[in-house]
Amino acid sequence: MSAEFVERMIQTYHQVHTPRFWKEVDPLVSGRITENSTVMDIGCGPGLHLKEIDERYNPKKLVGVDLNPLMIDRAKEILGDRMHKVELILQHLQENPELPQGNDVIFSSRVLRSFEDQYTSLTSINNALNDDGLLVILDWARADLQTYADYLGSEPASVMKFHRNFSRYSLNDWEYILENTGFRVELALSLPPVHLAVVARKL
Repeated sequence: MSAEFVERMIQTYHQVHTPRFWKEVDPLVSGRITENSTVMDIGCGPGLHLKEIDERYNPKKLVGVDLNPLMIDRAKEILGDRMHKVELILQHLQENPELPQGNDVIFSSRVLRSFEDQYTSLTSINNALNDDGLLVILDWARADLQTYADYLGSEPASVMKFHRNFSRYSLNDWEYILENTGFRVELALSLPPVHLAVVARKL
């Protein structure tokens, strides 16, 4: 993953984390995050999601997990004077699924669908949440090739090569996965053209 890719993630952040996404998840999330809360972001990338979470909810602590050192370094820059309340962890969750416990809300944006062992990953996430904690997923949705080509503006060969990784699970799939790893789904939302959102509560 190159520095160019990191910068592209920064440039396109608000195309994914849209006002509609926040409007839909806020009624659930705002009631769960307090001034004493810890909030984690799995696949935190360059830190923009953590920054927006802090601006919106002002939790006591933020935890970011990412497997790419370039992402962690850029997150340190972007989070800047917030770093006193941030813990950034360099970790490949599929190789080491254990996560710090004590989280009230865990976010993950466009990451979880790529994991090969969903049962182990989601069980670990469940264990990392406090009782009644929330998992908020924003991810790619299952869609056809032409829809992805139009959204990404990519050459057909590139879309066909990477499409399976993007377009892996439907909302029904996520509900099945989460309900069988210790969660109750409280929101399942399509975000056309190529994204979805799910909020699930730890049972």
